[in-house]
Amino acid sequence: MPHSTRPLHIAVVGGGIGGLALAVGLAKAQRDQTTPTFTFTVYEAAASFQEIGAGVGVGPNAYRTLTALGLGKEFGELAAKHQEQERHALDGVYFSWRQVLPHNVDASAGEDEICQTLREPGHLHATVHRAKFLNIMIAAVPPEVARFHKRLLSYSILNDGQVSLKFLDGTSALADVLVACDGIKSAVRPILLKGLLHDELLKPRFTGTVCYRALLPMAEMAPKLGAKAWYSTMYLGKNKHILTFPIDSGQTLNVVIFVSDRSIPNPTLPEGEAWIKDVSVEEMMAGFECWSEDCLTILKAVKNVKQPQQWRLHELHDLPTHAIGPCASSSAPRICTASTYLRGDQAAATLPHQGQGAAMAIESGYLLSTLLSHPLLTPETAPLALGAFAAQRHSRVTAIKNTSRALGEILEFSDPVILGDPGKLAQDLQGRYKWIWGWEPEEEAQKAKEVLEAELRRSA
Repeated sequence: MPHSTRPLHIAVVGGGIGGLALAVGLAKAQRDQTTPTFTFTVYEAAASFQEIGAGVGVGPNAYRTLTALGLGKEFGELAAKHQEQERHALDGVYFSWRQVLPHNVDASAGEDEICQTLREPGHLHATVHRAKFLNIMIAAVPPEVARFHKRLLSYSILNDGQVSLKFLDGTSALADVLVACDGIKSAVRPILLKGLLHDELLKPRFTGTVCYRALLPMAEMAPKLGAKAWYSTMYLGKNKHILTFPIDSGQTLNVVIFVSDRSIPNPTLPEGEAWIKDVSVEEMMAGFECWSEDCLTILKAVKNVKQPQQWRLHELHDLPTHAIGPCASSSAPRICTASTYLRGDQAAATLPHQGQGAAMAIESGYLLSTLLSHPLLTPETAPLALGAFAAQRHSRVTAIKNTSRALGEILEFSDPVILGDPGKLAQDLQGRYKWIWGWEPEEEAQKAKEVLEAELRRSA
C-alpha cells in the first residue's frame, strides 16, 4: 500500500495518569529517535493536568514500568522518606489485613484479628500523594504538546482516513490516531462502540459500593494507631471495610471507608443523579457502632474533619472480543479503545480493591507508546499498532478488573467459598498479587513489537 511521507500524528485525549504515562513514553521515544517519525498532542478538558483523589499506591509492576519510562529515579526520591520509615520501624511490612471482631456496644472494643501480612523486602512499594506523583509525570512532558480547556465532544473519520476531533470550545483538530484517556465518562467510547454493545452496556455501571474519603494528620493518628498507621492496613467486616495508608512522606494518613449494599442484584442510580454527594455524619457512621477500637478511632477522626462526601463507585462493562482490535468499528479504524485501559483507579473501569488502577494506566501508557513510536509505523499502518496493543493488554486488564471485583466480595465476607474459612482468606491474600506484581514491561513490550512487526511485514 502507498504510505504518507508526513509523520504520524497522535491525539491523546485526557491528561490524567493514563494520558500522561502515554505522553511521557512518546516524549522519551522522540528524544531517542534521530529523526522522529511521529508527533503528538495531549488535549485536556481542565485548565491544567490534574487527578481526583489524594493517594496512589505503586507496587513492583508499576515501579518497573515507571523506570522503563525514565521516571524511576524521580519516583524513588518521592517515595524515599516513606520507604525509610518503613524499613526502620515496620520490619518490612507493606500491607496488613485485619478482621474486625465486633464487640457489644456496652463493652470495650477489642483488638482486630490479623488475617494476613505481606512483607516484600526485595520490592519497592510506596503510597504517595497523587498530585506530587502527577507532577513527576508532567515534568517529563514537553509543555508545547499540551492543549488545555479542550473537552472532546465528538469525532469523525474523514475520507482520507484522518480523525477529526470536535471540542466544546468550538475548535477542531486532525490526527491519524486518537487515543482516548478521558476517563470513565469518555466521549469516545460510546461513539466507537455504538452498534457493538447494547446502549445500556455503553454506560458505566454502578457497583452498589460507595466510599468516603478523608485525609488525617499523621501527627494526630500515629500515637493512637501505632505502627499500623505507617503501612497500608485494611479492617474487614461484613459488607464494609476501611483502608488506611500513609501519603505525603508520612505526614498524612489517607482513609477510605467502603460500604456495599448487596441486597439488589443489579443496582442503579436514578438518571442524572450525581456520583458524589454530601451526606450526614450519621449516614456515614451507620453500621460501624460495634467495630473495634482502632476503627472507631479512625471514624471519629474522619467525622470531625469536614462534611462527609459519598462517592458512588462505578465500573465499565467488559468489551466483547469482537470489539477488540485495530478495527473495533469498521468506520473507526484509527481509534484506540484505550479509554477502557488508560486510566487511574478513582471511579474507574476497575474497582480499587487491588490497588491496580493507576498501575494499569501506567503499564498501558508505556506499552502503547512503544508501539506508536515504532520507526516503521506510518499513518496508514497505525491501526496495526492499536491491534497489537489490544491483543497484548486485553486479557491482563480484564483479569485485573474481574479479580478486583471478586476481591471486594472476599474482603467484605460475601464470597461463599471464603466466608466460612479464615484460612482460605489468608491463603487468597498471600497468593493473589504474585502474577500482578510480576509484570515485566520490557518483556511485554518486546512481545507486542514482534506482533506488530509481523503484521507490518504482511501488509507490505
